[in-house]
This record gives sequence, structure tokens and C-alpha cells, in this order.
Amino acid sequence: MPVGHTSERRPHPAEFLLQIKAPQNAAVSPAHRRASCPPKCALARCHRIAAHCHPLHPRHSITAAATARHRCGFWYRMAACDHLHPQHQLVKIHGPGDVRVDAYERPAAGPRDVVVRLRVAGICGSDLMYVRIGGIPPGRVTALGHEAAGEIIEVGAEVDGVQIGMRVVVNPMATPSNVGSGGPEGAFTQELLVREAQLGVNVLAIPDDVPFEVAALSEPLAVALHGVNRANAAPGDKVVVFGCGPIGLGMLLWLADRGVTDVVALDIAEERLARARAIGVQAALDPSKVDLRAELTRLHGEVASYGRTGVGTDAFIDCAGAPNILSDVVHMAKLHARMVITAAHMRPVELPVGRMLTSEMTITTAMGYPTEMPEVVAALSRLQKKIGSLISHRFAFQDVLESLKVAGTPSSAKVVLEFE
Repeated sequence: MPVGHTSERRPHPAEFLLQIKAPQNAAVSPAHRRASCPPKCALARCHRIAAHCHPLHPRHSITAAATARHRCGFWYRMAACDHLHPQHQLVKIHGPGDVRVDAYERPAAGPRDVVVRLRVAGICGSDLMYVRIGGIPPGRVTALGHEAAGEIIEVGAEVDGVQIGMRVVVNPMATPSNVGSGGPEGAFTQELLVREAQLGVNVLAIPDDVPFEVAALSEPLAVALHGVNRANAAPGDKVVVFGCGPIGLGMLLWLADRGVTDVVALDIAEERLARARAIGVQAALDPSKVDLRAELTRLHGEVASYGRTGVGTDAFIDCAGAPNILSDVVHMAKLHARMVITAAHMRPVELPVGRMLTSEMTITTAMGYPTEMPEVVAALSRLQKKIGSLISHRFAFQDVLESLKVAGTPSSAKVVLEFE
């Protein structure tokens, strides 16, 4: 049981017991759950914040001794910085396969920090990997979640350009605390502290016409764009993408957007292949049911290479991580073919260097998105319909543990969490 919860136990779909209790006689209307008190509220005086007395959510637990009631009817809790807010939850990994929704007291925002009220957060394949290995690094209690979109509710006095109410996405790779990947903060919480906030760097404004669920996909789309960039894919190239999960589908989207039409998508889940076809590809195949080399020869042709023959594919991108992919590609690659590995291979794989020698192919990797996030955000309005089609499941935050299970199934594409 998370520390700080005081009520009786209730069963959770993922067999996690979460305790919930509001203060006695706290009648909180649905309107209060989403509203904020007037900006003149004198009870919150933290930096330049337009004082936000947050409503008491039914899932929050606040002890009567630590609460008071403002004239506007909102329950609040005193924090160290004189900012009043209820207790929240933060999803953490406590060991291999051990994920919990812990009671959470958000740290006070400093003069160079901002606070984002989460509206939508996405579940990433790396989140599932962290759960499987027991944290990042393994054995460390890890705050989970790094794909975040929401609204600014606090701004430190030394932060330039960011305003209360601004709609933003977070670039976790540019945060000093490495949000959701080993640092103290994670995006699976109601309010996310972004330390050392910089507009356009780790906090990026999103257009008003873009839904939060579309904006929340900015981070995985940036990963996908970086992979396509590393492959140097251009119109006229023939490309194969292994794996049609969220990253692979994102790559198909960017390839189509830049005019690359001869693209073959590979996956063993028919649901994901259907999404690939909807984006627009030359072919979407299950490699376990076809002779892949024969199919690529049919679609992309053949090219001679030092007395051997390779398929005509210019670039291969591995978003799947199956142990045979690298070896299979090397054996069928043409002269000067390119391969980019985006998937996380957790074990050593075979590399037939002799065959690679005669093809003079290039093998490289793609990690994160060093420069791509602003380009992705700039494209959200234009591509929002296609981006939205990548979402397969939507869950309320209180069902986060169940959502993690679904995200690990072959039938899922992008799974997102919605916050009230």
C-alpha cells in the first residue's frame, strides 16, 4: 500500500490495491474537479503563478490535519513553497514486473522550473522495457512516463517566454532530471515538474488546434523521424521497415510525408499491418508467412554485388529487435545498402561480417532525437489526422496498470493515458 493512503482497500484490474479517501464532509462537484479558483486567490504565492487551487479529485488522499477549505470551495494542501495543492500519484517501478501507483508529493518548483498539468501521456516501448528489467538502471526505483502533453500551471520567476495556461509538450531528453528514464520525475502523474525549463528546448508550445492526444505523440514521432534521418531516406529510395509498433508506424508516416513511396512494412501482427496499409505503403507483409527475400526481390528488384546478388532495397530500418533481423539483412543486402537499428537489442546478435564485406553496406544506430523535436511540433497541425490514427487504445489515468498490460500486446499500436 502506498504511504499516505488512509482508506480501505479496493481491488484494481491489475491486482494493485489503491486506497482512496477524501476529507470528511468534502462535497466536491464535478465542476470543481476541472475548474480553478480566481487568479486573485491570495492563498497561493509561488513565483509568478496565477494561483491555482486545485480541486480534490476522488482518487486523491489528503489527511484532514493537512487540509483547509478555501472560500471558493476547493480543498488544498500546504506545500513547502507556500503553494497549495492536493496529494497526487506517481507511477513507479519497484522491481522486475513490479509497478505501483505511489502517493506523491510534487516537489516545489524553483525559480527556473515550470509545472505542467498533464492532459495526455503516452506509453512507450521503453517504459515496458524498464518494467521488465526492474527500473533504469535495473534495481533502482524508477518514476515512469516521458511522453507528456499538458498545460502550464506554474512558472518560475527566472523562466522566459513561458506563460500560465500555455499548451505544451515536454522534451524529456532535454530535461536535466531525465524525465521518465531514471530521474526523480515521471510523466505518469497529475502534475509534472520540469526543472531548468527552457521554451523551445525542453518545453515546446503546441498549436491551439492540435488535440493533446496528438501532441503527446511528439516524443515517439521524434524518435521515428531521427531513425528516418539516420537512414538518409529520400524520394526514390526503396525502404524496408521491420516492426509496425508506434515507432515503426511513425517511420512509415515520415517516409510517406517526404515522398518515399517504395516502402515495405513488416510485422507479425495483422492489426499493425492494417495500420501500416492505412498510412500508405507499397506492401505490408508478415515475414513469418512469406519468403521475405523473394518478396523483396519481386518488389524492389535485384542488384549484383561482387559476384553475389542482393535485393534492390536501399535502406533497412529495424524497429522490431528480433535476433535474426541483422543477419538476414546482411545476407540479402545489395552493394552500399544502409541499415539503421532503432530497436533495443538486449542480447548479442550474429553479424556475418564476411558477407557484409562484399556488399560494403553501412550499419548504424539511431537513439532518441537530438534535433528533431521542434520539426515534429511544427508538423502537428498538418499531420494531426494521420498522427491520431496511430492511437489504438485510450485509458483513464486510474487504469494505468491495465494500460501497461495492453501496451505490451501485439494488437496495440499507441496507448495513451487521459487525465481529468
